[in-house]
Amino acid sequence: MSVNSLTTRFYNDEKEPDPMEGESYFYRHYPVKFSVEIKNAKNATTKHSAYGMVFITDKRIMFIAEEPTPDGFDTFHIFLGDVVSSVRQINKYFRKNVFSVTITLRTGVIINMDIAYDLEDIEDKRIFEDYYGMLVTWAARTVPERYRTDSRVSGVK
Repeated sequence: MSVNSLTTRFYNDEKEPDPMEGESYFYRHYPVKFSVEIKNAKNATTKHSAYGMVFITDKRIMFIAEEPTPDGFDTFHIFLGDVVSSVRQINKYFRKNVFSVTITLRTGVIINMDIAYDLEDIEDKRIFEDYYGMLVTWAARTVPERYRTDSRVSGVK
């Protein structure tokens, strides 16, 4: 998970994330209002919010702001393999156009994330929900190499 460290490039006059090796893009949507609250292991909380574009791949969830906010918020991303818990908040604020989720990462960081769609884009929100559920489930079953503790790797049987 990282704020403002996503490397981006311009492609066809749009700012987009630099792809990782072997990464497959499943979804992107613009415009959304993206809000994130990050609570670290020491209970310090930071909040960011901006309008921009959301992306989901087989490796990451990413957000790129239209313009950096006055506090400097520009990009955000989470590696799906770092997610240990994901609880969707159904009808949070009683708004059917908002995707809300609480995510816990391997590091103990807790992230509350809201992605608000325009009302006419409700079907796009449903598509994002489907991809999100599918990819988080898949990522939980495929442990990232940096977390593998297979004893055969270290030579111990």
